Amino acid sequence: MISIYLCTYNGARYIKKQLKSIFNQTVRADEVLISDDSSTDGTFEVVEHFIKIHQLESSWHILKNDPPLGYPQNFYEGIRRCKNEFIFFADQDDIWVPQKIEIMINQMNKNPKINLLACDYYAIDKNDKKIRSVIIPNFDISVGKIRRITLETILYQFRWVGMGMVVRKSWAIEYVDQAAKNSVPHDFLFAVLASISDSFYESCFIGVYHRRHENNTAKEEHLIKNLIDKERLLQDLCNYANMLDETAQIIACKFPKHKSLILHKKEQVCKRYDVVSRCAWREYLGYIVVNWRYLRFPSVIRDLWTMNR
Repeated sequence: MISIYLCTYNGARYIKKQLKSIFNQTVRADEVLISDDSSTDGTFEVVEHFIKIHQLESSWHILKNDPPLGYPQNFYEGIRRCKNEFIFFADQDDIWVPQKIEIMINQMNKNPKINLLACDYYAIDKNDKKIRSVIIPNFDISVGKIRRITLETILYQFRWVGMGMVVRKSWAIEYVDQAAKNSVPHDFLFAVLASISDSFYESCFIGVYHRRHENNTAKEEHLIKNLIDKERLLQDLCNYANMLDETAQIIACKFPKHKSLILHKKEQVCKRYDVVSRCAWREYLGYIVVNWRYLRFPSVIRDLWTMNR
């Protein structure tokens, strides 16, 4: 019934803690697939040893991708590889709370309308210390509560990360072939698609300690020096605009109305890029007036702070 798909690449430093947190779940997965993208730091051997000493060979398997699949294709491939209906995505450097699977699988079973469910998380640093930053989401914690997430909410602030998600394979498999041809992250694309069909929900409890460090995709984005780095901000905006464009093209035929909504958001992001890159203060104030409904206060502060440097 339950599969976990864990992607690894040069994650030997933190992988043991993640494996232990999966092993110590109050409800065990029937299948755990670890997909290694040709690591060179011993990650593959660390995982192999963990499986062996805990005698997990019957249900835990490590696969070596040669050549590497890359991100996010490795996660899309997981939808094909996993044999069970419920698939939990996992990153190599996080820590799951012991009740994560138990809580989320109960909610999925009780609510067949849910195709994608995401729990909340705390961010931690390389030393397992909780991170406090304006860019770290504040979640409304109420264990047992679920709430539906709309596309408008996603476009306002996307705060649900793949390592906190469980998806129904019977629903997700329909989109994998097309999605794998693009570079849109699996968590964002599945969230968009599920929200369009009113089947994306948030489980309001902390299920994961999400690690941010210099070597993962977030690259310590919470640090002040990174928040006010103009080059980094502009690259983030450019990447976001490209992701929105790709997403719009993926859903174009089936969901034309929602494509327009996503492209409208892309226009806002491109305008923000333009005025911030030129430090055009008056134009930026006009941008705020026109788009104030869609702007987050921390984002505005970051823009102004960056433009003022």
